[in-house]
Amino acid sequence: DHCVTGVQTCALPIFAAMSPTHLQQMFKTQMDMTITDFRNHQQVRRFLSVYNTGKRFNLSEAVYQSGFGSYAQFYRIFSKITGYTPREYQRICLQERQKNHKEQNLKIRKRFHKRLLFTSSLNRNSHIWNTFSIPGCRRR
Repeated sequence: DHCVTGVQTCALPIFAAMSPTHLQQMFKTQMDMTITDFRNHQQVRRFLSVYNTGKRFNLSEAVYQSGFGSYAQFYRIFSKITGYTPREYQRICLQERQKNHKEQNLKIRKRFHKRLLFTSSLNRNSHIWNTFSIPGCRRR
């Protein structure tokens, strides 16, 4: 069994001072999911936070860092919870990163283009600046 916030699942009834069956029933009533489902959701949440940190983790590294015992176990649980296979999720993330990268590049190009237009208009209108005099300033 894996840990749920530092306590192994099989040890929960001992800490709660109830029978395993009673604990499971109470948990399901309160949380609207089983203890196993809760643990699986927490592990998937941990995987998503590890995988989406911006560090260059491949899927396998992120899977093991988030507490899954094997890739097969992760694949089954991740697909069940998210509705995507891990590779589909990876592809979606890559498309999002590329889309954001393209949008960011487009913004940079637009800003550069605006600056270029502004400076070229200043150059075109330099005759105005040459004839414009500021009181107290000498012309060179």
